[in-house]
This record gives sequence, C-alpha cells and structure tokens, in this order.
Amino acid sequence: MRPRITDAYNYNAACDVCGFVYKASQLRRRWDGYMVCEADFEFRNILDFYRPKNDSHQLSDIRIDSEVELTWTPIFTNITFGGAGLESKTGTYKQDSNNIVNMWVQINLLPGASVTSTSGEVDLPTVNSQGGTIRAFDKAGVFLGPAIILPGNTTAALPDWIANTNNIIISGRYGV
Repeated sequence: MRPRITDAYNYNAACDVCGFVYKASQLRRRWDGYMVCEADFEFRNILDFYRPKNDSHQLSDIRIDSEVELTWTPIFTNITFGGAGLESKTGTYKQDSNNIVNMWVQINLLPGASVTSTSGEVDLPTVNSQGGTIRAFDKAGVFLGPAIILPGNTTAALPDWIANTNNIIISGRYGV
C-alpha cells in the first residue's frame, strides 16, 4: 500500500514584497528576512560587505592662523587722477606674530580715467620698523614699478607711472 501525500505543509502565504498569495513552498527567505516569491527574490549586494580601511590622517604640525585681515583708508599724495576720476580706493593688511605686515591697496577708476604717480606716497596702516618693498600693477597685471619702504616711516614712496586702466593694485611687505 502506498502512503498518501496530502500537502498539509503547503499552506497559502503572501509575498512580503508584492502581496500576492502563493503556496508556502513557492516562497523563499530573502537575505533581509522577508519571505518573497521568485520574482521578488534578490541576493544581498556584495558592497554591503565592503569595509573601507581607516584613512584618518593626523596632522603633525597644526598652527592657528592668528593673522586677522584689517582694513584702512589709504591717503595718497602726489597722485593725479585724470579723466572721469576716482571711483574708490580700499586698503587691507595683515600683521603676523613677528610684526611683518603684508599690505594691499586697490584703486578703482571710472572708465576713461587715468592715474599718474610722480614721487607719490601712500600712508602705511602701521608704523614701519624695519623697512620693506612695495610693488604696483595695473589691471592687466603689467608691473608699473617697485619702491622701497624706509625704516621708521609712516608713508611709502610709490614708483612713477602713468596708467589708463580701471584698476591699480599696490602691494607691499615690510617689517622684515
């Protein structure tokens, strides 16, 4: 006599993803624990097992930037603004812990204006103790000339120039 097979274990169950009803033998347990049909079954992504190596770097020499950028209104002597005239002039500087000052002045001219320096001077934001240099450039980056800042002065002599560009940039470093 043959044993009778009743399929009692094969009950109805719903797929956890799509919700369709299947026989329990047609569902598979997925990697995340859901019981799913064949269409919704997927293997676990291999990148779930990827672990990057620890790549944190310790910086050996950390210095705090104690320099604060300050502004001042530069005063010019023996500089002539021709044509449409001057639009604005701004000056910024930084002084580090060694009393070295890096200064920068931008002169903005109105279109069609010109600027001429003949033995011109600009006041310095701080008292110069040891001397330094100054350079002037026009808008296109053309070097207009150098000048030397003498120790103990509160002003710096500017190079002689004639420029017809919209911007003149004067930068310098002193206290070295």
